Amino acid sequence: MFNLDLKRAETALHAGRLEDASRILQSAFVKGHAKAQELTDQLIAALLDRSEKHLAAQHLPQARKDAELAKKLGGRQLRIASTLQRIDAEIFSGASEASDQRQQSATDKISLLVTAGRHEDAIAAFGGLKRPVSDIDAIRELVGPSAQHVLERARADLVLGNLDRCECALRMLEAAGLPGPSEQELKLLLERCYNVRGAVERSDYVEALRELKLLARKLPDATWVTEMIDSVQVCLDRVEGVKAGPFGLLQRARGTYPASNRKLVPIRSDESLLMKNHFGDSDFVPNGNAAAVRSVLQVDRLGSLLLVQGDLCSVGGATAKRCDVVLQTEGAKDPILICRDGEDYFASSRTAFFVNDLLAERHLLQHGDTIHVGKRGRLKYLRPVAASSTAILQISGSKMKRRDIRAIVLVDDAIMFGQSRGHFRLPSFKPAVILRAAMNSKGDFLIHQKGQTEHQLLRQDSSMQINDCQFALSSVYHSGSTI
Repeated sequence: MFNLDLKRAETALHAGRLEDASRILQSAFVKGHAKAQELTDQLIAALLDRSEKHLAAQHLPQARKDAELAKKLGGRQLRIASTLQRIDAEIFSGASEASDQRQQSATDKISLLVTAGRHEDAIAAFGGLKRPVSDIDAIRELVGPSAQHVLERARADLVLGNLDRCECALRMLEAAGLPGPSEQELKLLLERCYNVRGAVERSDYVEALRELKLLARKLPDATWVTEMIDSVQVCLDRVEGVKAGPFGLLQRARGTYPASNRKLVPIRSDESLLMKNHFGDSDFVPNGNAAAVRSVLQVDRLGSLLLVQGDLCSVGGATAKRCDVVLQTEGAKDPILICRDGEDYFASSRTAFFVNDLLAERHLLQHGDTIHVGKRGRLKYLRPVAASSTAILQISGSKMKRRDIRAIVLVDDAIMFGQSRGHFRLPSFKPAVILRAAMNSKGDFLIHQKGQTEHQLLRQDSSMQINDCQFALSSVYHSGSTI
């Protein structure tokens, strides 16, 4: 059997059927025979000779296949390694040359498209280049005029109200990897447009009007923004007219009119004691621990925020006494107490009040709830950061005496200002800025950027600048002061 297999291998080798000879010589029955080793050495030499012929003819795949088969039979012999090295060098040289040819072809194509004014096609061709490209900066500079043209047209579309075209152009630039300051500015303006649409869908006309006015400052020549401002103002006036009409004459006393089938939740005895502590009774001395520490934080491009530190915060109308927050509204017989219990917030009062148009004496606040304070005052409860127990009360309808304050921050662990995720959105902040109450200090805060270990102290009646944004903190005393 052994002699027959060896004869077959020898015949295949002499006939040039090197693969058949290799298959026979690698069988388990032949490997241990002395004649098999002699034939294997002859086969390796024949495979290398054929590989070098393929290499000379630039048939690189076939050359490498023969050299690999020789390596499998004979291991890392000097001639085998040398042949493989020369094949790899040829393959790399050919690939590099082909890459240069493709790059030159892409450069010529983009240049022709830019010259012909086909700017979208030029940007698409640049985005389709396979990275990495050795001369990518030169090609980016070449396609620069097309990107500028698309940006100018996107801004023109934004001014004309063609928001879909503007958005499509920005997506094209982003996909091609051609960002820039002008593109970021247009993206922020489009984000405001989304905010306006969302506010209108929620019937929050005050927020929609505020966003539109900010949009009008950046796009003074956009007539459609002015028209939208007028339309939203009409909606707001009509809603306020409904509230100020005969419905505004209703007194929201307990039991005057029920809300749907919802039952009033009675106030717990311990919570009633907290209300006595905070609001005071004729025969009770207020507990100083219940008083909230208030500060006003002014932030560039954001406005003024009322910071309230403490587990309790009282909200009332213009006639209410001893409240942390006073809204210029009437009809609020008793203040509403916002109480923090762990990570939850409860709203309660001695007199029934409305939450989301439903009557309640005590209510567990959820993100998006609207608390009615008197006839016109509205506080929207928000928890923008789920991991933080700091909450926000957005003011709409009747304002505070200090009208620049648009939001009340119920400070617990921290306040985050960032580009997207945070309590307040500031596009220029990356990384985010975090504000924390200073230990053993009433009204002072520590401020730092996310990821940094160094904290700066922001004291009462002082200011600090971070990322071209000014933070100014001023104190508001609890007793005898109104804002």
